[in-house]
Amino acid sequence: MEKRQKIYLYQYSFLLVLACLSNLFIIGAVEGQAGSETWMAFLFCFPLGLLVNLLAIGLFTRNPGCTLHDINIRAFGKILGNIATVLYTLYFFLISAILLNYYGLYTVDTVLVQMRLIFFIAPVMLAVAYTAKKGIETLGRMSVIVGAVILVVCIAAVVFEIATGEPEHLLPILAAPPEKMIQVVLALTTIEFGELLAVMTCVPNIKERKKLVKPTLLSILAGNGLVLLFAVGNILVGGQTAYMNTVGFFRASQSTELFQAINGVKMLVVAAFFFAVVFRLTIHLRAICQCLAETFHLADQKHLALPVGALVAGFAQFISGSSLEVSRFLVQVYPYIAVVPQVGLPALALCLTWRKQKKEE
Repeated sequence: MEKRQKIYLYQYSFLLVLACLSNLFIIGAVEGQAGSETWMAFLFCFPLGLLVNLLAIGLFTRNPGCTLHDINIRAFGKILGNIATVLYTLYFFLISAILLNYYGLYTVDTVLVQMRLIFFIAPVMLAVAYTAKKGIETLGRMSVIVGAVILVVCIAAVVFEIATGEPEHLLPILAAPPEKMIQVVLALTTIEFGELLAVMTCVPNIKERKKLVKPTLLSILAGNGLVLLFAVGNILVGGQTAYMNTVGFFRASQSTELFQAINGVKMLVVAAFFFAVVFRLTIHLRAICQCLAETFHLADQKHLALPVGALVAGFAQFISGSSLEVSRFLVQVYPYIAVVPQVGLPALALCLTWRKQKKEE
């Protein structure tokens, strides 16, 4: 295996925040499937989501210096461990293709109208593969620069949105049926929080991993807290998803100057979201390549980036031609698939690892 590259803890924190911000698309998916009255689900998912993340953090801190594949081998044995790693690989592959498909459909439906989907997602995935091939050190440095810019833009947009909103739009607080609220909470938990597992595969690459839990949780709270504020601001203005709707980004007055300023912010947030998605895809592609390289004992995982990226782009092309169908899958079906790699396997591996360590003591 190649010499493991290293990143600093603050770079890892920025990667987590960027991964959270790439989940802004879920606001539109939830509203399209369950309605805007389910906005409280963005708050309810926090306790469950943090438990899922604590499970993943515990898995890596209990096995210091081990990659995800190493942990699986230690917990399940060689054969079952390899099978577990393959399952994680398929999971990372699936969500990468879905995310690329969803963002591609949004772009060709609203920004680059009449462009064929493949002509958008192919160059995006090429950029993702190139970035992933550069390695985690390059990705860590880029995350700080790009992440700082994206945070400033998104925070400014949220403040602008909330300031122009109407508080009475938040009521009634619990208008959604309980079964619908539960469904949305599960979807948000598995997408907003569970998807951060790919970023956490970078933990063995972090220099000086002391006090890892606190900065990880703070980064997750900061990133997903901003998604929550976007969701609240979206309801305050009584419109559609703040960063995606081509008709209105905020509710504006008839002032031409204000309208132009608002649309300027809208384009900045769309650009910020795009870069966050690219980073998210890069992290997932890196996780796929690492799992494949370690499972099949390949000398260098960098050479896998381009062919795996091509497979992701090809699969994304055939997933769906409708963002509504993708939204339905994410809210109604995906949580029941994701519970295995996000909760089942990590919990079982953590229990087995803890048991073996107790026996050794």
